[in-house]
Amino acid sequence: MDPGKMDRLLKIESPPTGQNTYGEVEATGAWTFFCNAWAEKRDVGGREVLADGVRLGEVTAVFRIWYLPGLSAQHRLTDITDGAGGAVYDVVNIKELGRKEGMEVLAKRRDG
Repeated sequence: MDPGKMDRLLKIESPPTGQNTYGEVEATGAWTFFCNAWAEKRDVGGREVLADGVRLGEVTAVFRIWYLPGLSAQHRLTDITDGAGGAVYDVVNIKELGRKEGMEVLAKRRDG
């Protein structure tokens, strides 16, 4: 991995979790901060999808980051390189690089 290519700053967040009145775990509340990480970004695809009669753009990207224990496909990434209101990506898949040297994170962004 080349640190010089890691020019994107990501905010990684954990999904909202909470308990309902019956003590069952459910998605409630807001996403919580997990960590920030520098990444190399590579766009690998894009397409338009039709969802509920609305045309949406979908971009698929691969982010290379240093190894982060605990990172899973349930997290989300926000590209905050140019400020706090950056593009939000849903993590689809994570591939380990080397022996816990780094990770390739496949993620999708939907634009409405």
